[in-house]
Amino acid sequence: MRYLILVFFLLISYEVSIAERWSDDFNDGNLYGWKVIFDELKDKSWTSSWKCQDGVLDVKLSWKGQNRPVPGVMDFLQFAAFPISSSKLSVEATILEAAGWFGIALGSPKVVVNHIVTGKPFKPKGKTIISVFHWFTRGFSIMLQLYSDGTFDWLDWGAGDQKWYSRELHGGTMRVVFESGRFRVLSKDETLLDFVDEKFQKIEKVGILMFLSRGRDFSHGVMDDFAIGGTDIVEVGARDKLTTRWGDIKREAAIAR
Repeated sequence: MRYLILVFFLLISYEVSIAERWSDDFNDGNLYGWKVIFDELKDKSWTSSWKCQDGVLDVKLSWKGQNRPVPGVMDFLQFAAFPISSSKLSVEATILEAAGWFGIALGSPKVVVNHIVTGKPFKPKGKTIISVFHWFTRGFSIMLQLYSDGTFDWLDWGAGDQKWYSRELHGGTMRVVFESGRFRVLSKDETLLDFVDEKFQKIEKVGILMFLSRGRDFSHGVMDDFAIGGTDIVEVGARDKLTTRWGDIKREAAIAR
């Protein structure tokens, strides 16, 4: 009985730490807690590879043929270890290599962006919106709307609102801090970008976006040390969180055998 009680309290303690910070150093060789959103998309015009190898996340995209949408496509690795609905969180990662635009994405499917001319909600005919994102690459941030077929629209590119960092990242390390509409990009505690978008009151989708441009044959990115932290990153009960993590622990133990 004492051992069972000890295990129970260890699991509770472990779960509290998960609720405050979740990290992946990509050393375990698997993508548990992640979902490649377009893996099951039929008639995809591109191929994608998201792999944990050599202690990093290695991403490669390439075109299948001549059908190349303008300006290209986005492939999305979504964080899926637990649901997120947060007014305050931080996301960290180290971008080691980027042959093409590659970086952290923070989004919300509840955000509605109005067309710059008509003033009406922007939704192209025949498209299903996954989410609106602010995307943070090695050198800049930009807002986009991602669709279920991998195509997308830039939402602030044409207006000249592409937000460049004040300097390069220190060693590729970046931390994006969100708090009720305010976004900050830091590298080694130096603030490189600070802006407010009041349309975003909560973040509900977190992940990694890789862009494959119509004018390039391939894109390649390498990332390490991804982490999410925040005081309200999980809006589920303690029982649900404990069940989820215990299932993960059992699955990993079975594989280890």
